[in-house]
Amino acid sequence: EFLGKVSADGQGRLYVASSARVYALTLEGEIRWSFPLKPPVGEFPGVPDVTISPTGLFVPSPEGRLYKLDLSDGRVLWSAKLKFDGNQQVVGLVDTAYMPTLDQGLVALNEQSGEVRWRSPFCLGPRGGVALLGRSRILVGERQTDSVSVGYGLDVCGGNASPLPS
Repeated sequence: EFLGKVSADGQGRLYVASSARVYALTLEGEIRWSFPLKPPVGEFPGVPDVTISPTGLFVPSPEGRLYKLDLSDGRVLWSAKLKFDGNQQVVGLVDTAYMPTLDQGLVALNEQSGEVRWRSPFCLGPRGGVALLGRSRILVGERQTDSVSVGYGLDVCGGNASPLPS
């Protein structure tokens, strides 16, 4: 069983996913809790990367669901059915989680409920990526070919885009 990247929450807890489970570990490596992941739908390349927020753990699962788990016990706080390639990572700011998808572009989700706040056509497809630029902009990138990439800055409130300078 292969493990993904380990994330730490600053409270002495570690989180890591495999293709079959998400684990919460102590610093000594003891399992605090684990959460089973359903088998992939279609082809799911690699192991999901988990993302820690102050209010939970985001897990893009092989079955095509984004889960938000409770940090203390691993219970599901919410889940959202999204189409992604498995190599995408969630980023969050204040009360919103941002997830690149294959069919809806960048999706902004309410971090408390999982409801979609807005969608942007940018960052669509398996070659998209997302990062935060301060507190008001999101950087999204699309690799259109192996040698050509396009970047956009999006407003965090509504996903309105403007091209970034070259």
